[in-house]
Amino acid sequence: SALWIYRKTDSRMSFLLSLLVLALAFLLKLFPKIPEKLGKINVLHVLLYPAAAVFTIAVTVGYNLSVGWMARLNTVFAQRLVYQQTSFRRYGITWFGKEIRWVGNGLNASGVASPHNVLYVDNMYLQFLQKYGVLMACLVIICVVLAEWYFYRTRNYYLLMVFSVNALNGMINDSVMSLSYNIFWIAAAMAVFGSRRFRGEQRKNREFRMEVRDLENLYDAAQQRGEKV
Repeated sequence: SALWIYRKTDSRMSFLLSLLVLALAFLLKLFPKIPEKLGKINVLHVLLYPAAAVFTIAVTVGYNLSVGWMARLNTVFAQRLVYQQTSFRRYGITWFGKEIRWVGNGLNASGVASPHNVLYVDNMYLQFLQKYGVLMACLVIICVVLAEWYFYRTRNYYLLMVFSVNALNGMINDSVMSLSYNIFWIAAAMAVFGSRRFRGEQRKNREFRMEVRDLENLYDAAQQRGEKV
């Protein structure tokens, strides 16, 4: 059962987020008209990924331990803000990224803790920026926004909800960008590329129907003039 997996893996975040998604899905099932009543407020889902990325950079660059709310936020996030700022100052952000070997707080295959100082970036946005660069990060964000815009236009509120939860989860969990952890990237790819192909096929079908209709009109006009076709 899910409870047994939770106890054996100590996957608190994944477990709680799964419960949150199930609870929200249950609410949507009971009250399906709520998203429609919100109307254009649902656009906030589309903007959540870029907003979270901007917030990450702003907090990382401007983090100051002497500021009360930042210190409390760092405590809540288990020192993640300190690690983010240290990594940012040490490795910076480049256009095309660089290979970085962060040191986590885990154990090796022999069950021995690493002797090196811990420095690991759990924030998906900052880690992606540092590893793959600004250009790739912007490209991915654009694709995600396009996918969520497609979900918004097609009123797929379930996927909008899932992507919003993952956008927030990505601020403290870098596994969100992994396909093995987050299979909803497949849905995003289908929305961006599959929907374009579908629209292209629809456009071709419309053009074909227009050509057929034009030929039929020419045929009818020729018959009315008594011409042989």
